[in-house]
Amino acid sequence: MSAKFFTSKQFVILLLMLLIILASEFYKFKNPISSLIPYINIISNISVAILTGVLVGLYFEIFTRQEVYNNMLHHFNISKEVVSAGLVSYYSSFSDFDFRKYLSKSNKIDMYLTYGQTLFNTYNDTLIKLAKQKGNQINIYIYHEDNIFIEALEQHWTSGGPRGNTRQKIKDTKDMLINQFKELRRQKLLKAKVKLILLKRHPVFYSFYRFDDHILLCPSKIFHIKAVKPFAFLFKSTGDDDGVFNKCIMELESVTSDANFFEEYEF
Repeated sequence: MSAKFFTSKQFVILLLMLLIILASEFYKFKNPISSLIPYINIISNISVAILTGVLVGLYFEIFTRQEVYNNMLHHFNISKEVVSAGLVSYYSSFSDFDFRKYLSKSNKIDMYLTYGQTLFNTYNDTLIKLAKQKGNQINIYIYHEDNIFIEALEQHWTSGGPRGNTRQKIKDTKDMLINQFKELRRQKLLKAKVKLILLKRHPVFYSFYRFDDHILLCPSKIFHIKAVKPFAFLFKSTGDDDGVFNKCIMELESVTSDANFFEEYEF
């Protein structure tokens, strides 16, 4: 469990009481026969009482929170591993997730998907607004038209029938993204750092979308019927290396570990 037990106010009180006690003892050591000693003792005793009360309160707060936390996990039949993974929400359909809301409020964005023609057509206006804002970072990972997994993907979507136009859709999406970011740069409207990474070697067994410290994870569906929407999970960063957020970020870093496996455009 991650919890913040020390507030800034508590920290200031603890530090102040400790300083008063130390100052009192130092004064008594230097001035053992001073007439102020009785008053110093009163101040010191009050400070000790306050310090003890705060420490005892913190002790019980820590263990009470831990007990409540464990009871909640037991009551709702949730394992600590699920909490550590950072699971926030489950969506029975990808379309139930408010993509525009999360996208518009984010500064650090990573998108890892096959090509996302429909997605970019739907949210491109929001993406352009973000690209015009200084300090934003946008990294988009999609298939290269020569990706080795495209043929198998087409066979899946067409149920073994005639080959589809997946490569052309990928190329169209790539060209659209490149042209729009180049145009923004030409007009001197591009303020964000934008990268387009085309995957030559890596598959997209699941897509994910990073919005600052949250990631939407969407497993690839087995159904070849496109009308059936995939489900999705929203995770948050927990700081745990085994959390889903960190694992997805590690996956992204591995994608660009070999220059032969991708093509990159930086705007």
